[in-house]
Amino acid sequence: SMQAALNFGRARGWDGFLAAARDFKVPQQNIVFADTHGNIGFVAAGRVPVRKPENDLKGLAPAPGWLAKYDWAGFIPFAALPHAYNPAGGTLMSANHRITPPGYAHHITSEWQPPYRANRITELLGALRRHSIGSFARIQGDAVSQPMRELLPRLTAAQPGSDQAARALALLGAWDGAMAEDRAEPLIAAAWWREFSRAIYADELGAAFRGNWLARAQFIGAVLANRNQQGRWCDDVRTKPVETCDEVLAASLEAALADLRRRYGEDMAAWRWGQAHLARHEHRPFGRVSWLAPWFDITVPTPGDAYTVNVGRNRMEDAARPFVSTHAASLRAIYDLGEPDNSLYIHSGGQSGNVLSPHYKSFTQAWARGEYIPMVTDWKRIEAGGVK
Repeated sequence: SMQAALNFGRARGWDGFLAAARDFKVPQQNIVFADTHGNIGFVAAGRVPVRKPENDLKGLAPAPGWLAKYDWAGFIPFAALPHAYNPAGGTLMSANHRITPPGYAHHITSEWQPPYRANRITELLGALRRHSIGSFARIQGDAVSQPMRELLPRLTAAQPGSDQAARALALLGAWDGAMAEDRAEPLIAAAWWREFSRAIYADELGAAFRGNWLARAQFIGAVLANRNQQGRWCDDVRTKPVETCDEVLAASLEAALADLRRRYGEDMAAWRWGQAHLARHEHRPFGRVSWLAPWFDITVPTPGDAYTVNVGRNRMEDAARPFVSTHAASLRAIYDLGEPDNSLYIHSGGQSGNVLSPHYKSFTQAWARGEYIPMVTDWKRIEAGGVK
């Protein structure tokens, strides 16, 4: 894989790119290609085992090594890995979604991310006939959550059990699903989603629930739409009455509002998603020492959720910080192959690892706001403007 990385830097054209990609082994990556002639492509390079048809685990759990049906039957040939070159639509994207076409011959994984981010990127790419550096910056910073938009009609149909719940539903009814850091609606919706998730499957999972307490947008959507009778998850199997999803929605909204009052105060108008959805850059190891963490960790309010293009995943199971963003785009870049010095980038901390340096967290605020700095490639300009 190191050899592949070196050869990518020397590649000239698509054939040279593919030759370098053949050496890339682990971990499998979607590697994209573009050149100054307007050609684009990608290959999901990596050494992927071929699992036999009778292998019923497909890499999801440890396999009994003494059973031959779980033996690997070689590796997927490089030419058979997912790839594309100058696709008809004129665009390529990589958003952790399924990249294999229908009928693809090999099993790669069972754990593709849902297609929400990929669908939103497709929507934004199709919104303009011609894009610019500015429009790509807006795409990378987009904080609209498609699952939130899809679920809102069902959520806002809930019957409020209190005045505050009625006010919360009124706010959500006028909301567009953008997980903006300066709004209360994303925090209310995220807290409600969290409590609804707890209510519908904590009873079935028991002790295993906390380790599997995830957003699960497709599952939540299926439950609320009662697709294939999935609404049955709303019943609490520990009680005799059969609870309905309407009852569970109303109760979980009250539970969410109570939790938010405890965390952020009584005034709902003052709640802000960014206040809860801090991007936390945890220092290793000092971020795990309570009295040192404030000096070494970097935190900043951010937009987004697990399903936005500007991704910011949180950990529902974290009782102390369930909304903190722990997984986001640490690097963003926009490349102009026609004029390299027009390229832009930003990363989420600073240029120094020294906590006493002014550059320890100098990019943090700009990164959170979706801003960029020039990607200077002229060595003389770098030397002239460098920090001594």
